[in-house]
Parts: sequence; structure tokens; C-alpha cells
Amino acid sequence: MALAACRRILTEEGFRALTARRVAKEIGYTVGTLYLIFKNFDDMILAVNGETLDDLHDSLKQATGGHGNSTEARVRALCEAYLAFAVSQRARWTLIFEYELPAKAAIPDWYGKKIMRNFALVEHVLEPLMEDRPQKVREISRALWGGVHGICILALTGNLDVTGVNDVRPLLGILIDNFLCGLRSTR
Repeated sequence: MALAACRRILTEEGFRALTARRVAKEIGYTVGTLYLIFKNFDDMILAVNGETLDDLHDSLKQATGGHGNSTEARVRALCEAYLAFAVSQRARWTLIFEYELPAKAAIPDWYGKKIMRNFALVEHVLEPLMEDRPQKVREISRALWGGVHGICILALTGNLDVTGVNDVRPLLGILIDNFLCGLRSTR
């Protein structure tokens, strides 16, 4: 119930409205009772973000499943699915990157595994292009994600308008085309 309330508040009002008091009120509990479920507010946010990472993983996996053996088509589908998820789940997606844990707080292992599971999908899709350099697939997958993520951030914050670009999809296509061309040329 608490996580559903978090998702509802995020979607309807954004991150700034998300507080332990607000979540407790939504579900008819006290804040003290909420903290019997979660260690603290950070723990609750990590749980919400963990669900978001699971949903992102499902979206990415589904997007790359229907393109046969074409690696390029799978890379393109993966990137487009990431953008689509960011747009359709903007508040949840943004929370993953905007919420900062306290300086001394460590990311729990279970959360790190969820992050790595998403990167593993990207690596898996890129592996056929990296047969001669399997040790580089990790770095290259992070570079691709960084470029796509950057375009998503610019699009969702309205900062692409400053560059005179109205539609993010052609930009994403150019990034993917050049990325794939670069990988093919370095074989």
C-alpha cells in the first residue's frame, strides 16, 4: 500500500510532494507505523526506485525480444524503449536520478543488482557487435546509456528547445546511427 501511495503521489504531484507524512496519510497509517515497514525515508525511496528499475527492465527486455537476430534493430529498440519509459513514467524515472542518499549511506546490494541487471540487458544486446572485444562491452554499454540518458534528460527538462530541436526522436536516431557506425568501423 505504501509503495502504491508513493507511485500515486509521484505521478500526480511529483517528487517534492512525496514525504513520509504524506504517504502515511494516504494509506491511513501513522508515520511511526510506516517506519515499521521501512527503516527510514531513504529506504522507502529505494523501494520505490527498485520497483521502477524492475519495470524499466521489463520494458527494455520486452522491446528487444521481437527483433530476431538484427543487432542493430535490437539496439535501436532498446534505446527507444528507454526514452519511451522515461517519458511515460517521468516522475518515477526522474526519482531514480534526482534523489540523493545521505553522503555516508551505501547503496544496498539488492538495489545495485537491479541497476546492474538493466546494464546487463544493454551489454547482451551489444555483445554481437563486440565479438572481437568482449572486455570492452561493459564500457561501451555505459557510453551508449550515457548518450541516450543525456538526450532523455534534455528532452524531459525542456532544454532541447534551446538548441532549436523540437523532436527528440530524430536526435536519438542520429546518436544510435553514429554509435553503431563507430562500432562497426572499429572492428
